[in-house]
Parts: sequence; structure tokens; C-alpha cells
Amino acid sequence: MHSMNIFSLLTACNNGGSYRRMAIMVLFMLPTVIYAQWRVGVTSGITYNHYTSNEYYLTNFYNEGKWGLSAGIVGQYDICKWAWGNSKLGVRAELNWMEKNHSQKCEIYDDHYLLHYEERNHYIQAPIMATYSLGWKKLRAFANMGAYCGFWLYSEGHLAWMPNGKDISPNYLKRDFNSQRDQRFDAGFVGGIGIEWTPCKRIALQLETREYFSLVSTQKDYMTSIKAPRYNRPLIFQATVFYLF
Repeated sequence: MHSMNIFSLLTACNNGGSYRRMAIMVLFMLPTVIYAQWRVGVTSGITYNHYTSNEYYLTNFYNEGKWGLSAGIVGQYDICKWAWGNSKLGVRAELNWMEKNHSQKCEIYDDHYLLHYEERNHYIQAPIMATYSLGWKKLRAFANMGAYCGFWLYSEGHLAWMPNGKDISPNYLKRDFNSQRDQRFDAGFVGGIGIEWTPCKRIALQLETREYFSLVSTQKDYMTSIKAPRYNRPLIFQATVFYLF
């Protein structure tokens, strides 16, 4: 950790006889202290994916969110800190595996059947975020905000007729990707808030709630007359363990 010597700056300005310049420079330099600290860690959590779509031609279909899992590795570089609030600013990068699951249902009232389709989707993605924290030495609050890009690795689906609400075909099968229909690249914005506890000098524990806002539809415009974009908007509850250098 390195810090600027403010008292040496004050002495130099005083010797020059410029009290006004000294006051301006002190006001400018006091809040910010150059601060450098690396930290690395692992993260794991659960996801709840809100799947949105415009189904113009499927009027009886509606979407439901599904729970999933996530895990990854994290690196963070704290750049500077402010005197008031003991606040810090840094840059955070991650490499994560994440499930973005969803289901679709279609009600057929005449036969009292429910067509139920569930999908498990596995993604690899890399968010890069600015992170800001404030609080005490051991307990702090933080916020992350940035962007991410990702890739759709694998998918498996389950289609079943459900008479009277009972699933008669619970097995999942691998879903083959169609290059004309499926958009496997993903990108968008990400933001989250959480708390951090530092029980000792080298270890920090975080709990965070985070949301990913995709800007890329999972379905390409392969139908000439109809556009039906579909987006994954997962909400994540995750825990992170950091090692502080």
C-alpha cells in the first residue's frame, strides 16, 4: 500500500508563500489516497432467471422463471480510497459458469391438458465491473456495476403433457443448437449490491445480490414475417471468498 505525503505538500506550498494554492491542493488531495491491493477468490450461488419474450403467434403460451446454480473465479484490484467513510474504488473481473433456466406453459382448456416445456441452459461469461465500497474495517457495504459477455455452452430440454397437473415425462434430453435460430453469444449490463466481512487480515467474505440484463436475444430473426426476441434476465444470490494480498 502506498500513500501520498500530504504534510510534505503543505510544507512546500507554505514555503512558496501561496496559501490559497495550498488550501486548494489540500482540499483536492485529502479525500483521495492512492491505494493498491490485489485480491482473488471463488464465488458460488443460486440463480433465478426471468425469461422474457414476445410470442405474437403463441397466444396461449406464458413464461416462468426457474432456479439454477452458478460458480466462478474472481479477481479484484482496489485502486484508491477516500478519507470519509473509509470508501474504496476498484475494478473487478470474473469468469463464471451459470445456469439460465426457464419454462414455458401452454394451457389447452378443451382437453384440460397443460403443455409444459422446461429448459436448462449453461453459460460461460465474463463480467467486468467497477466496485465501490464503504464502511468500517471489518464490515462494509459495496456496489458493483459494469458489463459482461458470454457464450451459451449447452442446453437440455424437457417437453411433457401434464394431465391434471401431473408430469408424465420427467426426463431431460440434450437440445441440439440450430445455427439459423439460436444466438449463442450473449452480452449486456450487470449490477449488484452486497456486504463484506473481513474476519482477519487476509480473508474477506461477501454476500451479494446481482442482476444481469441481457441485450442480445437468444433467438435470431430467422422468421421473415415475425420477430420474437427472447432475453435472459437472471437474478443471482451469491457468496464470495477472497484472499487479500
